[in-house]
Amino acid sequence: MTVPVQVIVGYADDNPAMGMRRFPVAIRSLLMRMNVGVKPFEASSQNGVTAEEIVTALFDAGELGDSDQAVRDVLLGRADVTDAMKSLGLNPDFRDLRFTFVVQQLTRKEPRLNAIMAAKLDKRRLQVTHRSGPIVELGLRSYSSLPKEKMAPVRTALDTGCLWQTLTDHEWTVENIDNDQAVDDLLERADNEDIPARLLLGVLAMVTLVTSGYLLAPGGSAEQMVGGIKVMRLGVGAVVKTVLDMKEGRQVLADAIKRIRAGLRPRWWADGHLVEREDWKGSDFNAHLRLAANHGFDTEGYQNDPTATELEDRALTAFQASLTKAATNLDVLIDLRKENGTTTELSWTVVEPSFKQLNFMDKDLARICEGEPR
Repeated sequence: MTVPVQVIVGYADDNPAMGMRRFPVAIRSLLMRMNVGVKPFEASSQNGVTAEEIVTALFDAGELGDSDQAVRDVLLGRADVTDAMKSLGLNPDFRDLRFTFVVQQLTRKEPRLNAIMAAKLDKRRLQVTHRSGPIVELGLRSYSSLPKEKMAPVRTALDTGCLWQTLTDHEWTVENIDNDQAVDDLLERADNEDIPARLLLGVLAMVTLVTSGYLLAPGGSAEQMVGGIKVMRLGVGAVVKTVLDMKEGRQVLADAIKRIRAGLRPRWWADGHLVEREDWKGSDFNAHLRLAANHGFDTEGYQNDPTATELEDRALTAFQASLTKAATNLDVLIDLRKENGTTTELSWTVVEPSFKQLNFMDKDLARICEGEPR
């Protein structure tokens, strides 16, 4: 039996000045393209390789700015990024800051950056959703210490869609939000219609909530309701974007960043202020945040739009009520004829439409109901 083999006997970069620095990326890219047999790469692995190709291409094209070496190292996240984070003015002790930096860098709207990403992702037109896969894989490298059972729901939640269109429509930057006062200052600017501040607050909160288990992927049909009211069943990015547009929502998100970083449960908004919910699990907070995304933070007295079944029940009730009213009107007509001594029969031309209508209704009703028991 003859088995084809591809042997790598050496490596020479297209740019000799790069030496062997791009060798690992080149090998991973080659392996992904060779791995097309019975056991192909998982989607996460493919996204990881594609993400590294994107970052390397952006670096080679000079699209990572003046501190390109540090930006590249922080984006790739394969080695210790402490020095690189510090050189960018970011506290390396906060994993959510690095993830947020990945989001910011790969949602920039520069034409050259978008062209490179579109080519590497094999997309004719780059949409915000196309960026999600590489961003998730690079961002989660800060959380590699999470156990598999905790990483799985985090990845699932992010894969449902962790981005929103405004992130690519506006220029925004990542600031060193590494203490409570910095979060409060960011919230104040976000409340004053500062769009970049609002985007930074939203991404930080989204990363913090998802990675701590307080914002989950949309659940099944059994998890659509809270207190009988429908919740939002879109991706985590859409939930955060919607809540971010509410003043109470920004309070909840900013407070969540501070408390989760401190190892505390996030608080909820009720009766005009933040309150503790000691009996809530992560799934409870998730459900109520999704409820607020759909209906705001004051749902008292809110009624859902009627379901299809409820609409059918209402139509049947209205039909039966109209029959009762029609029967009453017929009785009134008969009583009046008796009182007036009228014995002349109504002409057929006058009552024919009524007979036909009753006949049609009898047949229509028979088609949608069970037969009469014998």
